[in-house]
Parts: sequence; C-alpha cells; structure tokens
Amino acid sequence: MLNDFKKFVEQNDLGELLENESMVHHTYVKTGGRVNFLYTPNSVETLAAAYKFIHDHSIKYYVIGRGSNLLFTDNPDEMVVIKLSKVIDHLEINGTTVVVGSGYSLQALSRRVSKLGLSGLEFAGGIPGAMGGSTFMNAGAHNGDLSQVITKVTTVTSTGQVKHYTNEQCKFSYRHSIFQENDDIIVEIALELVQDDVAKVFKRMSGNLEYRKEMQPLDKPSFGSAFRNPVGDHAGRLVEAVGLKGYKIGGAQVSEKHANFIINYDLASTKDIIDLIELAKSRVKAETGFDLETEVRIVK
Repeated sequence: MLNDFKKFVEQNDLGELLENESMVHHTYVKTGGRVNFLYTPNSVETLAAAYKFIHDHSIKYYVIGRGSNLLFTDNPDEMVVIKLSKVIDHLEINGTTVVVGSGYSLQALSRRVSKLGLSGLEFAGGIPGAMGGSTFMNAGAHNGDLSQVITKVTTVTSTGQVKHYTNEQCKFSYRHSIFQENDDIIVEIALELVQDDVAKVFKRMSGNLEYRKEMQPLDKPSFGSAFRNPVGDHAGRLVEAVGLKGYKIGGAQVSEKHANFIINYDLASTKDIIDLIELAKSRVKAETGFDLETEVRIVK
C-alpha cells in the first residue's frame, strides 16, 4: 500500500515525498531511524486528499511539525510521516485576533505578537515546536498555556473533511487535548489576545526566554522535558534526587543543567535515550514511590 500511496501523491501532485528518509533531520533531538516516506503536503486541500487515502488504505502514519517533543525509534515501523511545518504556516493578525497555520513556530509567534503589544503568549517565548503540535499537547510554561488563548481549532478528518472545534470542545487540560483521543489533523488555530503596552509585553516574553536559556540545556539537541511533573513535586528534582543528574548511556546524558532534560551530547541513538528514560522511571519509583510519566512522545 505504501507504493500505492506514492503513486497517488505523484499522480495528483499532492506535495513532496522523500523516500527512506532519516528522522535525524526532522527532530529536535537529532535521533531516529529511516521512515518509508516523509510526506509534505502543499496545501490543506492536498493534505485532506492524502490523509483520506492513508486512512482508507489503513496505512500507518504519524504527523509532525517541527519535531520537538518526539522520539522516533532507531528502526520505526513501515509508515508515512506527514510533515506540516514550513507549508501550512500562514499567519493573519487582525487587531487582537490571530489565525495561524499549524506549521507556524510557537516561539516565533510569541515574539511576533509581543512586538505588537499583544498579550497572552508571553509564556511561550522559549517553547520550541509548531502550533499544531503545541495545541495537540496544550503546551505551556510559567503558569500559562495555549488553552487560555485559543478560541477555535480547525482540523482535517480522516474522511478528508474540514472540522471546527471551539475551545470547550477541545477538552484542554494539563498537556492534553481531545486531539490525542481522535485522529483529526490540526491545520489552523485561532487565538484571542489582549492589547497591552508593547514594552511590557515584550519584556515579559523576553524574561521567560532568558529564564529558559539560563535553566535549560539549549546548547545540545534535546526533545524538551522528558517527564511530566507529578502532582506535588517536580520531575527534574526527583531525577536529580536519585543520583542521575549527568548520568550517561551511550551518547545520551541526563542534563547537568536540568535533570528533566535528556540531551544528545555525542551522536546518541534513540535507544540510548529510551534506556535513560526507563532507568530514571525505575529508580525514581523504587526510591521515592513516584511514577514518572513521559512527556515526550515515542514513535515506534
């Protein structure tokens, strides 16, 4: 069926296909094996047609934006990876209303609107990744998250239809949305921000960015936070408390700067990173009783 998908995309000019593509080039952490096809649509309409074909023919797939918060295994299953960044990345700003494509960078959007004095995305000054994945995960930091500003989410369904969700219908909660429960692909997000003093908004955004630079290992490839913070504690503190800060397996290391980050410091494999994740989970459970839940999404 994968070759049938290739023919379908090529015959109908539905976008770009890269064959036998290494995910090292498409993830923040710079690990991952080769996938059969990396598909980049050239519009929402071509995405809808391709996605319907994928669903109708039961082809395994995964959707990515900019590849943050993702680990592809070293030998992933046969699949099509759908990449939306740098294609579905339009942006419209009309007063305090922002409409943005799912492939647009969240960090870039935060900077853009802050320069206009639009408040509501200051928390996202240093968050990597695209708007689609950030909405999917309800990304947040510094006591803010996307659920506080999103008014509507537009998706493409597996039948090739366009669907709209209100904020309430998105069922946002901590690092969660309804899109983790269904098979819709997010293509556009509408946000409502608040007009404020330009200097104040930009200062708040820049302050959050500087905090991340100071506290997190941004000088080495990483997928972001490895674990969700358990109720009543912080994952980084727990990993450090069991003696794993700086610990290495292969080319992967628990960051010496922040123990909830695992960095690719020397050509790590995904297995190196997963082994570190499992070690941290088991040791934290044994010594503290906490069950750490991974925040990173692992694609097999």
